[in-house]
Amino acid sequence: MAEKAISAGHTALLSFGVAGGLDPALVSGTLVLVDSVIGPDGVNSPTDQHWRSAVAHDLNEAKIDFVTGAAVGVDEAISHPGPKQRLFEGTRALCVDMESHAVMQVARARGVPWLAIRAIADSAKDSLPEIAMAAIDDGGGVRYGALASRLLRQPSEIGDLIGLWRMSRRAFSSLGRVAFLPSLRSPL
Repeated sequence: MAEKAISAGHTALLSFGVAGGLDPALVSGTLVLVDSVIGPDGVNSPTDQHWRSAVAHDLNEAKIDFVTGAAVGVDEAISHPGPKQRLFEGTRALCVDMESHAVMQVARARGVPWLAIRAIADSAKDSLPEIAMAAIDDGGGVRYGALASRLLRQPSEIGDLIGLWRMSRRAFSSLGRVAFLPSLRSPL
């Protein structure tokens, strides 16, 4: 999608969505203004400083709480506290997601500014339920048939889904508060 956006004439890229928490001090719903992304190759790439400063200004003006720090980009979900803790200890990154490093790679290759804003869904101490992991397709979408089939076989997992829904709702609520900041409409 990032390649398509640049090909369509967009001049900057924004990675905007939910993330898993790595820093144990961060709770579900915490907004992270990402200052750099550590890719799967270990390379740490900074986001656009000018754009990040403009967004931070708008967040402060709107009295929206946020933290600034690094994110780790991964190709597979980190779904349990143990691996999250090891990733935090090795990188000191605040959060982990599966999209920001792809946006970063396209932005770097195409020479355009980029930024990442993420909201913590599952905290460092939270596990993602197995049912959720089984129902996600390779593109990050929900395979509703697989989800329904699994719930029919194991209805006790509905509680796990409700817990995930609550965490995700807090994250999406945080993102909704920043989606219309002036600095996001006109980044540069």
